[in-house]
Amino acid sequence: MTYNTLINLANDYDKGRAVLAEMKEAGVKPNEVAYSTLISLAKDYREARVAIDELIKIRGEFPGEGQLTALLSKVEKFEIAVQLAIEFRERGFFTGRSIYEAIFAKPIIQYSAKELLGVYNNLPFKFGSSLQNPIRQYRNVGQLDQAFYLCLAAPETGAAKKFFREEFDFCKGMFEAELKAGNNEDNLFYAYGIAAILKEDWSTAKKHLEVALERPCHEKRIADIERMLKAIPD
Repeated sequence: MTYNTLINLANDYDKGRAVLAEMKEAGVKPNEVAYSTLISLAKDYREARVAIDELIKIRGEFPGEGQLTALLSKVEKFEIAVQLAIEFRERGFFTGRSIYEAIFAKPIIQYSAKELLGVYNNLPFKFGSSLQNPIRQYRNVGQLDQAFYLCLAAPETGAAKKFFREEFDFCKGMFEAELKAGNNEDNLFYAYGIAAILKEDWSTAKKHLEVALERPCHEKRIADIERMLKAIPD
């Protein structure tokens, strides 16, 4: 505990390293806390990666999600973060929600929504919350059409709902264009229902939520649709 506290009090990576070396010389085996702190002190990915690899070698333990997320925070490019996530899974590391949110927090506007969703759908797990940051990034640069397509993939998230509410006229045009083009995906009807509910467009909401309810979906979505339908005034 004393050495962990000293590493925590170090104000840069090199000083943290010095404490870690002293810890080893004293015969005290560094634990995950010591390495987690060292990772947070790292100036870049290279330093953080050295700490992760040492943790695996010295402790014989897999790093936890918090440590892997901290490692991802040191990565600047989205592509590298994606490759790391794949490596984590191949090595048997646990990759949960915070990992995916860290990946998609990287700059992504060089990609189209279609390209981004291609990456998202090929990752081992799906966390809709990880698409919230890209939705915001597209909105910030005025790429509303790209934000819309991401919202279709995660319509229940806060970022998607905010977009539907604040840009409803734009979204309604996009929804109608997708329907006219023959898009019959379940999420399209679910998302359109959510957007219409948020703007109190009751007839539009009812029409599309009823279609969404007829589609095969998990219990949580069924409950959400039924809740929204009950909230529609007669």
